[in-house]
Amino acid sequence: MQQWLVVGLAGAIGSMGRYGAGLLSQRLLGQPGVYSTFAVNILGSILLGLTLELFLLNDHWSPQVKLAVATGFCGAFTTFSTFSVETLRFIEAGQMGSAAGNVLANPVLGLGGAALGIWLARLSA
Repeated sequence: MQQWLVVGLAGAIGSMGRYGAGLLSQRLLGQPGVYSTFAVNILGSILLGLTLELFLLNDHWSPQVKLAVATGFCGAFTTFSTFSVETLRFIEAGQMGSAAGNVLANPVLGLGGAALGIWLARLSA
């Protein structure tokens, strides 16, 4: 139960960071959307790559800190960070087919899923 709370609290902070990035983009650039999404995806990828590597290199991090940062905060801030690190892990393991499949499948199926969702919503309207 403690792990659920850790992930949930850190996820709340990550989602508030995501929302704050949208507000900042709105203020600075006059629009949220693409710019804030791009920024959080890149920042989240840097943070997740940094922390996961630090967790691997130094075993003194508690499981709660790992869950809070990687799953909670980064998971709520952006899922692109996880996609990026998982793809790099495939490449490091020499699993180029899996890496290529991951790179191709996520955006193609993600766009297809979004289109399906929009189509279903329009059907019900």
